[in-house]
Amino acid sequence: MIIFNTPIFLYSICSASLNFINDYKEEFRNPHMIVPIWFPWNINEFWKYLGALFCQILLVTNSAMYYSSSTSLQLTFAFQISSFLKALQHHLETHGPNSKTVYQQHATIIQLINEYNLIFSGQMYLEILISPLQPCGFGTALIMALKENDPSAGSLLLATILIITTSFVVCFYGQEVSTQMENLHTSAYMNCWYEEKPEVRRDLLQMMILTRNPTVINYRRCFHFDYITFATVMQGIYSYLSMMAHFIDK
Repeated sequence: MIIFNTPIFLYSICSASLNFINDYKEEFRNPHMIVPIWFPWNINEFWKYLGALFCQILLVTNSAMYYSSSTSLQLTFAFQISSFLKALQHHLETHGPNSKTVYQQHATIIQLINEYNLIFSGQMYLEILISPLQPCGFGTALIMALKENDPSAGSLLLATILIITTSFVVCFYGQEVSTQMENLHTSAYMNCWYEEKPEVRRDLLQMMILTRNPTVINYRRCFHFDYITFATVMQGIYSYLSMMAHFIDK
């Protein structure tokens, strides 16, 4: 949880510091905030500006705690499943396909992944759909700030990078599970299965079929969370920002 909290907290501090320095030079005539929200008081004065800045740091930090708690839970599950698959692969390579434990553990792992998909895949799918919208907005504001030499460009750049990272994290732990499933399939295929008894070959063949089209972290079996999905998200963001940059130039 600390791993996810720290970048967001550092972003709020760095962004607040950059905005404060630039606004102080301009005597708070056009103040910049971490997030553009409305305040019921005038923030063109020094102490009122500091109060608004402090409120925004608290808001961003509290939001980071809620986000990081959910993300940490999902990432912990992904690493646990990845560790189980690595141990299963090692057991298969060391003891061979004769052990019934291998197939029982594999079935248990598939059941865990299916239960995880039922609970969290909808939330992850919604996050993948929504998260590209924020970099598009911040990216457009960044392009306009660079064109106008606005000092808030540094803060917008940090925000864009941070938000893109959230999509990467979701796809990362999905890719981690998919990679270990592929490694397990390779280990099952590289065994001397042709020398085993028919019963053992049958069990091993069933596991190879399951790992050939593995049960991975996905949304209703039609949307997988992996690096391909992240590349698609980045392509969409790039296309949108290229179009906006063209319109802004005109």
